[in-house]
Amino acid sequence: MPPVAASIYRWAKRFSIPELYAISAFILLAIWLIYWFGRSAVLGVARLHRIVPRRWIVSRLPGPWRRFHFIYLPNGLRWMDISRRHQGIAIVIMFTANIVGLTLRIDSWNEVQRRAGSFAIIHLIPLCTGLTFGIPADILRLDRQVMAWSHRWIGRLCVMHSLLHGSILVPTVRASSLKTARHIVPLAAGSCLVLIVPLTHARVLRHHMQFAMKCHYCLAAVAISTLAYHLIERQSVYRWYLLGGVCLWLIVSLGACVMTLFAHRRCRSFRHEVELSAFNGLLWLEIALPRHRVIYPGQYVQLCFPQAGVRARLQFVSLYVGFWEESATGRTLHMVARPQSGLTRRLYESLRRRHLRHIDGDGKNYPGKAHQITKQPVIVFGPYGRTHNLDSFGTILFVVEEIGFYRTLSYIEMLVQASRDRRAMIRKVEVLWEVEDSRYDPSIPYFFAQGQPDYYAKSSVYRR
Repeated sequence: MPPVAASIYRWAKRFSIPELYAISAFILLAIWLIYWFGRSAVLGVARLHRIVPRRWIVSRLPGPWRRFHFIYLPNGLRWMDISRRHQGIAIVIMFTANIVGLTLRIDSWNEVQRRAGSFAIIHLIPLCTGLTFGIPADILRLDRQVMAWSHRWIGRLCVMHSLLHGSILVPTVRASSLKTARHIVPLAAGSCLVLIVPLTHARVLRHHMQFAMKCHYCLAAVAISTLAYHLIERQSVYRWYLLGGVCLWLIVSLGACVMTLFAHRRCRSFRHEVELSAFNGLLWLEIALPRHRVIYPGQYVQLCFPQAGVRARLQFVSLYVGFWEESATGRTLHMVARPQSGLTRRLYESLRRRHLRHIDGDGKNYPGKAHQITKQPVIVFGPYGRTHNLDSFGTILFVVEEIGFYRTLSYIEMLVQASRDRRAMIRKVEVLWEVEDSRYDPSIPYFFAQGQPDYYAKSSVYRR
């Protein structure tokens, strides 16, 4: 064996397999961060000197690789949260690395079970991404969906390792001797981790986002607490790994808050006024922001309503900006939300109770009219989110459902204006909008109602 390889082998023998797994993951993460920062610096300098175009990376990719990147898999795999081939490749790599780590240099099945517990703690560390991984992803200019997908699958691997490690208690359960905290506490931790998995399903997140996230946070807090008790009681060295994960959670959360404050340092106050109105089963919001808070299509803001109660202060509402209007002093953002369980439902019901019926001059009631506008103080964070550059496409098709249509307004307005100014090669923008008959508002949004030619934008409405 060469001297360098021999020294590396002797160094690696000092550590256990789970520790080597964690060290390898840390090294790969460091390499990825160095590559990302280097690539961003090189592209930034190149764009500054106009050496490469804006879409240099995409334009240099061969056609087969681009088609491979956007190919979708069958519905069965998509139901399992594997919608693209590169996601399937990433899952195969993760599972292979975990299987090799579990089965390398083992003497018995009990050693596999103990090693699975170590892997479960190691997988908890990348899950500690703060109160929300959305803000860190946007600050680091990472794709939020990719980070969310990685978070879900790393968590599922952690649950699988926990179940494998918990199989040690099967003989104890058969003997019916679960009487002490030594056995009850790890069972409680494993149960909390298992209950988090169904909360991460796409259908649950789509229809019950607030409820799912609250349950997620509560179960995660209970699981971390019980795991800490279990590791301290066992005097395991991996209690320091868990402590490192908790410290990472605190640092990321604090860093996100500090960077948010730094990004808005030019504001004397975060407080603004929001105009709320309820019409046609929707909650409409308008907020005036100063001009230095730049916004791009597809971004969202987070709102905190101080006067809505103590619970509302701890619950930020994330709303995508439909469109905005420029003025001499700032920008007026227009947003729309469908009232669901939580703060948006309470705001909508308060408007509805206050202005449910409007009495006309003849004394008749007209409950179908729009509710009057109400102003409330609000704390605005953002805008956050990454925008997509669609200037290099000729025909663009948006397929939207319900109020998702309003997320495309800013994109459509930007594309139409870019085509008029000859800054893009857009020939046509089409929108397929699926709505329910009971919720359909026949007034098409503002720019379609202004007589735009079909050469630029075309809207088709499909009713269920």
